[in-house]
Amino acid sequence: MTGVYEYLFGGNMNVVKVYRWLYIVCVFIGPYMTISAVWTIADIVNGLMAVPNVISLIVLSGVVAKMTQEYFKKPSQI
Repeated sequence: MTGVYEYLFGGNMNVVKVYRWLYIVCVFIGPYMTISAVWTIADIVNGLMAVPNVISLIVLSGVVAKMTQEYFKKPSQI
């Protein structure tokens, strides 16, 4: 997973180090939390993953519509 952060942030190892420290802190804090709190945090983080996807869908919707129209204008290749 750290390879993804290296790619996204141009090889900046400081970002990778922050990610690793946050991960370590979560590993040590996690056992002291209630199951309900852990599931709540997991639900929030999973929900936040939708934000960049929705933004991408909105930004690229015009491109997708254009490409779809071009595709259906082509004669069938069957």
